[in-house]
Amino acid sequence: MSTRYTMFKHKDIERLMDTFFKHTRYVNDKYERIKSKDNSCSSDRDRFVYHMFRKLIDKYIVILDRVVIAWHEKDEQQCISRIWICEPTSIFSSKFESYPAEPSYRYEKKFLHIRGFSAVNSLYGPEYIEMHCYDIFGNNLKLKIDHNNLLKLQFKEITKMEFDMVANVFADDRDKIPYEVKRFTKTETLNNRKKPKTVIAEETITVMAKDEVEARNSLTNVLSVIRVEN
Repeated sequence: MSTRYTMFKHKDIERLMDTFFKHTRYVNDKYERIKSKDNSCSSDRDRFVYHMFRKLIDKYIVILDRVVIAWHEKDEQQCISRIWICEPTSIFSSKFESYPAEPSYRYEKKFLHIRGFSAVNSLYGPEYIEMHCYDIFGNNLKLKIDHNNLLKLQFKEITKMEFDMVANVFADDRDKIPYEVKRFTKTETLNNRKKPKTVIAEETITVMAKDEVEARNSLTNVLSVIRVEN
């Protein structure tokens, strides 16, 4: 069953970005004096982003992400044709950089919980709006919102229940099992001259954990971890 995604209209994108750039990025002392935990605006541009997008905070959406997985370069005059694999990178990521080559995409459906927006200002680089969100795996993602990305963005608002249902499919549901952890302990004792003496001893403890990493991290001074087998 196919899903109908929403896309922004060209005129709305142009109006939004034009208004964003019309607001100055320089620090305004007036906003500096009224900063708070929920409002950290420093400039007119920050203020605009804060008021424009705060109604979207704590919303849940699903987007069709376009992820670049390879680049293809072709030059018929020099008889060059090559392709190179790259680390998968979302076109909405601030780390994405376009090259004078043809990208190969993989489309990924991503479920996101929106946590905030901020203005990214730079003296030499591009300026844009950044959306901060979490995905179903708990990863913190930052999506770059500019004119080109808004033209490509396909999204659909969902409920928290829908988000949680998908997250539960990928949740870590392993049972905890016993691990035998051997560790050393340090104790301070006083000798006949009442001088402190460090005594090092070994002890074995059984802990319940989902895997050996969790078992090792649950204690300190660990020497070895062995899964208890029946």
